[in-house]
Amino acid sequence: MGISDSGATGHFLQDDAPVTNKQVALHPIRITLPDGNKIQSSHTCNLDIPWLPHEITAGHIVPKLTHTSLLATRQFCDNGCEVTFTKNMCKVTSQGKTVLQEPRDPHTKLWHLPINPTATHETIRPDRPATNNIAHIAMNAYTMPTKQQALKYMHQTLCCPPIHTLVAAIENEQLQTFPHLTVDNVQKHLEPSSATAKGRIRMNKKGIRSTRKPRNSPNLPIPQANQVFCFTAMADKAKRTLYHDLTGRLPVMSLEGNQYFLVAYDYTINAILVRPTKDLESDTIIKAFDSIFQELKQKGFKPQLNITDNQAVTALKTYLHKENCEWQFVEPNNHRVNAAERAIQTFKNHFISGLCTTDKDFPLQLWDHMAEQAQDTLNLLRTSRHDPTKSAYEQLNGPYDFNKWPMAPPGTKAVIWESPTTRQSWAPRGIDAWYLGPSKDHYRLYKFYYPETQAIRVNGSAQFFPQHCKLPTLNPTQHNTPTPSPTNYSNP
Repeated sequence: MGISDSGATGHFLQDDAPVTNKQVALHPIRITLPDGNKIQSSHTCNLDIPWLPHEITAGHIVPKLTHTSLLATRQFCDNGCEVTFTKNMCKVTSQGKTVLQEPRDPHTKLWHLPINPTATHETIRPDRPATNNIAHIAMNAYTMPTKQQALKYMHQTLCCPPIHTLVAAIENEQLQTFPHLTVDNVQKHLEPSSATAKGRIRMNKKGIRSTRKPRNSPNLPIPQANQVFCFTAMADKAKRTLYHDLTGRLPVMSLEGNQYFLVAYDYTINAILVRPTKDLESDTIIKAFDSIFQELKQKGFKPQLNITDNQAVTALKTYLHKENCEWQFVEPNNHRVNAAERAIQTFKNHFISGLCTTDKDFPLQLWDHMAEQAQDTLNLLRTSRHDPTKSAYEQLNGPYDFNKWPMAPPGTKAVIWESPTTRQSWAPRGIDAWYLGPSKDHYRLYKFYYPETQAIRVNGSAQFFPQHCKLPTLNPTQHNTPTPSPTNYSNP
């Protein structure tokens, strides 16, 4: 089976396609792909359709065509046939008779034609000879997996959230500028990720599908009294409440010496904010807490009540008194009162899933540089309580423009462009680096770690090599389209 392709100049078939008259190509052809790369044929052959003339069935074996074979609409039409595409069928007719037909694929929504059909027809003669001097191209050679790979790429960029969480965020229009992310695309083409499970899997609950026999209970008479159910709804008046706590020590110390996360949870906007910290000293905790407090204050969400554990109590009371903010310390070892405990679990799940998408050679000592993208993507998926039509990120920072601050899967291997002023004439034009996140102080630039100098660089001319998905491509026209409908994507 092959795709009926109006963008191919000839029949290009996979190495294992059921063909006839297969011979080593004396003059292999070079085929141009959509991304500009070229692949070469290895054999000539004919489709196994004996009632069609040689000029129509002549094809080329292309070993690097790994996904599917392509049957050229041009080759049928140039030899007197008519190719008709309907909603449910692709049909090839010649001299008023149907010579090939195949139903439309219900999954890919593409039109297929058989390479070796079983039905027989009368022999057809071509109306005109075929032209041999053709610059062969295959415009749709890798179209089929693009949407699936693009969604996988975007899913990993968002640190592999659960699919139902992603769908809920899309339905609430929290990811409008992110390419490909529509409910229909996600439900049709996004497969569950092992990274999602690694960050969120839990032990099965007890008592599910139990094999124990139920106890025999006496048959008591059913009372004839009316059953009345009551409930009460209590409004939570604790507005502008900020919870915070510290995580346990991470297994690897970062290059900057960080070992912990301070995690804060703002109840009003439902946002989780994190800061890497070096230790549990009072000055370190206050410095990280001040960074979060001042950010909320500048954005118009100054906390009025802070609930936290009994860490850095004296220094924290002094700071909150200065900021005219009330405080409440929870009972030791009581994790139910401090909502930051649940926020820590949520962030850890999200961050671990992000770590599971990194390249196997990515240095884990750079984990603290991934915190900003993990925080932003997590809040993009969370809905604000202050305005349920917005994400927690948008409520705090405004809409996220993916075209302005593009992202990639965390910890991705990359080659970044090296300026001629800093390299020799015959030196490589690019250098190896590790992607750390978007540089939000710049336009369409990324932050990279350059291992050779152990420095952080900002660069916008880069090529990514993700290990766990293929990098889709985006044409120049689609860069100007902010909607998530394009089927191709690449980095600017």
